[in-house]
Amino acid sequence: KTASQIVDQIVVNPYAKQLEYADFTDVENFDNACLEKLTTTCPNLKHLSIPSAPVQSDALKHLNKIQQLESLNLMDCFQLEKDALKHLKAIPQ
Repeated sequence: KTASQIVDQIVVNPYAKQLEYADFTDVENFDNACLEKLTTTCPNLKHLSIPSAPVQSDALKHLNKIQQLESLNLMDCFQLEKDALKHLKAIPQ
């Protein structure tokens, strides 16, 4: 399954708001739209892993919806510019 299909399944799940851990390692095509849908639907995420995802830097602003985020794996997300983490300023440390 593609990342979009998986995220669409999560979005319709009545327990999605309770999801705390999401790992998209080895899932193809986790893009900006997937990140926006996931962060909007799952505001209680604590751990998110999206290595090698082709997300753009400005898509990281959606992570600000997740106030309890403790860990974020962006390893090998080569499309992120060097200042991409500025979008994470609103997340409590």
